[in-house]
Amino acid sequence: MSSDFQPPSKSLSILASVGGVVTGLIAIAILNVWSKQVSKTSIEKPEISTSQTAARQPQKPQPPVSSAKEAEIVASLDAKSVVLPGQPIPKNQLTVAIIPYIAPRVGKLTPEETTTAR
Repeated sequence: MSSDFQPPSKSLSILASVGGVVTGLIAIAILNVWSKQVSKTSIEKPEISTSQTAARQPQKPQPPVSSAKEAEIVASLDAKSVVLPGQPIPKNQLTVAIIPYIAPRVGKLTPEETTTAR
């Protein structure tokens, strides 16, 4: 290191500190104004709609269900709610790879390993 290093003058240090504070205050003011503007122009909250048919039918009290049975019910409803695009493939059209993949320089598979691979 050089021994002739001179720190900046005191007035320059004060000017830099004041400039930082002023910049921070301006940034906060701009962000507050921007936040208020965004909240005014944001999408209105949707209203909760209720169907009248559901309101007419009284709900029947249901017997208590165990947690395992409840999990099955939720899983079945979840499976029914999934909609996959396209047509399902019939099982007779599904094909199995005839030649299983063998990594290079590994050798040959035993009959048991071939069966497992298929």
